[in-house]
Formats: sequence, C-alpha cells, structure tokens
Amino acid sequence: MDNYLRVILELLKKNPNFNLIKILLKRIDKSKFLLYCNEFPLEQIIKNLEKIEYYSYSKILKKNYLFNYILRELRIKELLKINNLFKKNKIKYILIKGLDLYNKSFLRRTSDIDLLIEKKDIYKSEKIIKKIGYFYDSKIRSKESWLSTGHHLNFYRKSNKNLIVELHWQLLQEGAPFRINYSSIWKNSKEIILNKKRIRIPCLEHTIIILSIHSLYLSTHTPYRDLYLISKILKYNKIDYKFLVKEAKAWKTENFVFISLKTVKYCFDVNIDNYILNILRGDRPQLILLKFLLLPKLNKISFKKTNLYNLLFEILITNFKNKFKIIKRELPVFIKKYVKL
Repeated sequence: MDNYLRVILELLKKNPNFNLIKILLKRIDKSKFLLYCNEFPLEQIIKNLEKIEYYSYSKILKKNYLFNYILRELRIKELLKINNLFKKNKIKYILIKGLDLYNKSFLRRTSDIDLLIEKKDIYKSEKIIKKIGYFYDSKIRSKESWLSTGHHLNFYRKSNKNLIVELHWQLLQEGAPFRINYSSIWKNSKEIILNKKRIRIPCLEHTIIILSIHSLYLSTHTPYRDLYLISKILKYNKIDYKFLVKEAKAWKTENFVFISLKTVKYCFDVNIDNYILNILRGDRPQLILLKFLLLPKLNKISFKKTNLYNLLFEILITNFKNKFKIIKRELPVFIKKYVKL
C-alpha cells in the first residue's frame, strides 16, 4: 500500500497511530496529499491533523470542507426543488448514494444528485429537469445511445456545471455481471425527512451493496472513499446481516460485498463477525480472480482530476464565502472557529 493511502486511512480513524502519521507525512508530497484528501469526508482528517499540530495542512483542508459544505447546500436546494416537482407529477424516485445530503458526517467532494426512477418516467422526468435549468450534453454521448445500452442520463445545471442530476433507470449498464433486484430496492426503501420534506432512500443493507459495487466495480475514484462510508454505516446503525447476505447472494454480488466488508473491518476497525464474512464468500475461483484484479486499486490511491472550470468555481466560492447566505446556517464547531461570519 502506498504512503499516501496509508496516512489517509490512518487519519480517518478515531484513534489513529499519531507517530506513524508523522513519519508518513515526512515521506510524501504535501500538495499531492492535500489533493488526495479531497476524495474523503474531511472532518476526521482535519481533527487528527490538528492534534499533531499540522495547522498549515488543516487550514487548506478547512477551505475545502467549506467548499464541500456550500456545494452540499446547493445540491439540497436542487434536490428539494426536484422532489416537489416529481411528487406533483406523480414520479416515484429513490435518492441513491447521496448520504452526505442527509448526514453531514458523510460530507465529501461530490456534485451529483443520483436519482433512481422507473424507465417509463424518463421522458417526463427529463422535461421537468430541463424546465428548471438543466441540459443534456450530447457531445459526451448521444441520448439515444444511452437509452438503448446505458443505465442513466446526466443533466448539467446551465448556470453551474458543478451541479449534476443523474437520472438512473438502472444502477449498471446492460451486461454487468449482477442480477440487481429493482423490485426489492423499491419495496425495502424508506422515507427520511430532509428540511421538512420527505425523501425516499434505499434501505441500509441495499446501500451497503450498492456502495460495494460502486467502489469495487464501477468507480474511477479510489474505492476507499465508498468503503469509508460503509464503515460509518456499520458502526452507527443496526444492520440486518441476514437480509444483507440474502440480497448480496440473490444479486450475485456476494464476492464484492465480502471484499468490501473484509477491507472495512481491517482498515477502519469495524466489528464484523467472521461468520458473516464466511457465509458471504461466493465462487472461490471468481473470488481469487477478483482479489487479483483489485490489488492495484486497493493499494494505490487514485482520483478523478479536477478540471479548470471546477477549480475556478472553487476559488470564487472560498474567496467570497461571506457573500453566500447559505453558509450562515449551522456549521460544525471546528469550521465555525475558522469562518468569520
């Protein structure tokens, strides 16, 4: 495992080895390290850096946290707008992977709002999304091509390309080696309250499976960004492991869930019974091949490069933060000390 990944995983722990962190920080490039940190929720990293008095690092990461917080508030505003219009037009949807929108401790750098809808509602949904200022960029790939072989459509906000709505009718493209049961996702989904509005999300067990697939099969980012979220779900919630195992096996995702839970147990000190891991193991040759294929992904950090537009937008927001009423809402204590409101 490379030193960048080792130090970040250590900093994400509540009780890390501070001596190891100090040694590793001396061996790595500061700017690269700070860039890689943006793949993860920053709160715990900032707190641990301040415990060892790395204030020059934490100061930069606090700016990044603030940017992520503002972007989250903008996404919540957009989500609630879409929620009202979808309900008015009788369109059912489930918010997938948007854990940071309803729990600040999951807050990290992300700009998507991922919504699972029924395919029959795609054109109706598209009409609504476009009406409130979003557009489909056909330069990336034609809409017809996505509708025939893809699993979602991306819509960008005209006034701010950092805001993206992904309309999913499936979680994965045709040909993916899984049997995802969408009826089960809809049946076991639940409603939560976000800013006094009812939002539908998948159950926790399905969220764990979805994040396992996303981190180990789909994502171009480091898998640990999703695996860390899984660790927090497992630590602070009651999980129906019997249902989790049953669904993972029915969806043919058991080896992916096995690797994600085993990695989470090892890296983030999560208490997972070995019995659960043993019954999750699927086809042994497939598991061996999967471990081999995932070896580079799990041992070296990778990230999605930020383009120039995103950087300019970020600089604008962080430098003129006091002009945004949005951040006058309740901020975490460690950020309040940093931001002069």
